[in-house]
Amino acid sequence: NQLAGGGFSGFTPADRMATVQWDDELAHLAKFNVLKCILKRDRCRNTQCQELKFIKH
Repeated sequence: NQLAGGGFSGFTPADRMATVQWDDELAHLAKFNVLKCILKRDRCRNTQCQELKFIKH
């Protein structure tokens, strides 16, 4: 918010910046998608030095 509002010297305030709202239903659905993830490399994510991590909240 500080950066968007021009609170840092050298940066002008944001113009036409969209607001973000949390969506509980979308967060709930995203959680189920994450639970289906398989923690391994695949052909789409085969970049060297790619970090594979699981963080439990």
